Amino acid sequence: YQRRVHGTLSECLFFFVPFAAMSGGMGSMMVTLPLLFLMNKLDLADPQILLWVRIAFAFSIISSGMVFGLLWLRLRGQADDPDAPKIIVPPILPPFGPKPDPLPEAKELTPRAYDVSKLREALQQLVMVVCITLGIHYKWEIVQPLFMQAPMQLLSLYSNPLVQIHLLGRPAEGELARPFKPPPGPFDGLKQAAEEAKAAQATDPSK
Repeated sequence: YQRRVHGTLSECLFFFVPFAAMSGGMGSMMVTLPLLFLMNKLDLADPQILLWVRIAFAFSIISSGMVFGLLWLRLRGQADDPDAPKIIVPPILPPFGPKPDPLPEAKELTPRAYDVSKLREALQQLVMVVCITLGIHYKWEIVQPLFMQAPMQLLSLYSNPLVQIHLLGRPAEGELARPFKPPPGPFDGLKQAAEEAKAAQATDPSK
């Protein structure tokens, strides 16, 4: 029974982790597919391979923490420009279900304050990833999340708009314009289809 449960959990996570990673867009998907192929070829129960997987995961997390620390130092050393245009941050609404009434108001932040808020969100997400991944690995001895999360974390770190702007020197325009566009989620297509059907029904009550 324990073996059957362990196998079921492994299969669920085997598909869940790549699915979550692909929510970052096509670039993440192009990395996820080769990782899946490589993971099928490796014996993750081998102690030597398991050691290197753990090292890779630790390296990705430590590297992310160091980069976020450097970003914090950069932002702390900057001063708010009173002449800079304010960033209008729209409220975060639930993807499904009824929307709150009244709707929360949008916030106005300076570019530096906005970047600090996004850095805090990235730090919170990193802590959550570490807790969930290590918890699964420790509780059920499943290696797949460690294997998948190590390269995906580095890819997410490189594509982070704060890294692109403050560390790589790219201008905050186009895809990097504030407020940053959230990465496409796995349910965005369903959400858009539901909104279009609702709009069509509102314009044509006979449907």
